[in-house]
Amino acid sequence: MRYLLFFFLFSQVIVYAQEQNIASIHWKGNKKMSVKFMTNFIETKVGHPLDSLKINRDVAALTRLNGISNVTFEVVNTSLGYDVLFILIENWSILPNLS
Repeated sequence: MRYLLFFFLFSQVIVYAQEQNIASIHWKGNKKMSVKFMTNFIETKVGHPLDSLKINRDVAALTRLNGISNVTFEVVNTSLGYDVLFILIENWSILPNLS
């Protein structure tokens, strides 16, 4: 009986910890790349639960884009949920972006 009570309480803590979802996604450092274009390559979506594996796959997918040399991220816990910030370093080029 004691183990059953412990299991029940522990499972409630796990469920409560996963209740907060992603409230917003922000971008920093993008000068040439549009937010709409980069959003097509990420799995992380507003309103979905925070998943570190998805964010790591998003970083890899964004780094594979031709115009980006490095991507990092920050996650901030707010009262509304998690704010995800992708920090980009774009490749430097002499030629302007003609698109």
